[in-house]
Amino acid sequence: VNPEDFHRWLYKDPQGELQGPFPLQDMKEWFDAGYFTMDLMVKRACDTIMLPLGQVIRIWGHVPFIKSGQQPPPIRPGEPLWSRLFQQQQQQQVILQQQHQLMLQQQQQLHVSQQQLQYHKPPPPPPS
Repeated sequence: VNPEDFHRWLYKDPQGELQGPFPLQDMKEWFDAGYFTMDLMVKRACDTIMLPLGQVIRIWGHVPFIKSGQQPPPIRPGEPLWSRLFQQQQQQQVILQQQHQLMLQQQQQLHVSQQQLQYHKPPPPPPS
């Protein structure tokens, strides 16, 4: 792997076209200016797959467009480190989906209970 490939980034634009590679400085300026969303698909020139920017930030623990001495290894499925991270992320996604489904079910049950209470309201007292 060319060492410079750790510092050159590509992204997929809203039309699905691959853009880059761009140097860290450009990517950092665009990120700081608010041009990138957390679901923007990005990768370094040394990586074999693209990931959402938000996921890269969670994996690395910081915004990736900062030059530091130690860069994470290239992202390649099948390597033990990335395989574990992908499995953890998939498990977290399943848990989040289950929690979301449970919340929707609880909201639906609450709505049904409120409707039943309104339907079974006692009549108002007669006027005195």
